[in-house]
Amino acid sequence: MPIAPGILQFSQPIYRITESGEWLTERVQVLRTDGATGNVSVKVNAKTETATVGKDIEKISQTLTWADGDTTPKFVDIKPIQDMYIEGEEFATLSLSGIKGAKYASVKTAQLVISEKVNVAIQNPSDSLIILVHNENQPHIPIGVKLSDLKRFFAPTTGQMLCTDYSHDGAGKVYEFNVSSATEIELNIQVSPQLNITPGANSIIVHRWNQLPNYQQHGKEETAIIKLTESGGQVRLNVTPEYKWIHFGCRNPEKNNMYDVPFFTINGSTVNLLRYD
Repeated sequence: MPIAPGILQFSQPIYRITESGEWLTERVQVLRTDGATGNVSVKVNAKTETATVGKDIEKISQTLTWADGDTTPKFVDIKPIQDMYIEGEEFATLSLSGIKGAKYASVKTAQLVISEKVNVAIQNPSDSLIILVHNENQPHIPIGVKLSDLKRFFAPTTGQMLCTDYSHDGAGKVYEFNVSSATEIELNIQVSPQLNITPGANSIIVHRWNQLPNYQQHGKEETAIIKLTESGGQVRLNVTPEYKWIHFGCRNPEKNNMYDVPFFTINGSTVNLLRYD
């Protein structure tokens, strides 16, 4: 082994991870090569490109250390944030800085790609559907989303569940009601024991939208139409042909009591709030 401190570098130029935290490539890691003499360290930071810290990914700022003789690859903690919006791929640049005791490789950066992995589960394949989402670059022009790229589950009666996960239980984050006129719907909101909600008068809220929920918040009513304690309960929900999309927000104690969007199911008049991501 060369008598040298070594060179620090990322293991590959591009890493890919889904919003749910599933790696599509190997995990981000930094290698120590061409030497192992002495103690060395380096900082790993991320500069966002299209990804937003706090919305798409948690802040990345980590110091990696190697002891004398240690050449073990060091992993970087990457924590994407899953939301209910269809955004496409998002990007961040990982970089090495503040090196001590070793040398940089010629390239000190790598790209992190956050992808949406979507599945489709449709009970009635004959249904024809086109969904339009906001185009950030041209806000006046909507763009189409192919059905094959959308996580969608058709509920059996009054509407359809959107933004489902992969557990095949029909749970989703958004529900679209099928109504032809203004309708008052009575719902029984039940909370799973596994869903941790901060206690309070407004622990659970319901928002209506006049279009498919989107990252830019276009079409979302400013004020929640329903506010409940952490225990849930009976509510009456007014939906119209215009405001027919809803999602729930629950104060999550693991996210500083900020509102987090849970997965839920609707069976008849019963809503079951199940889990966060």
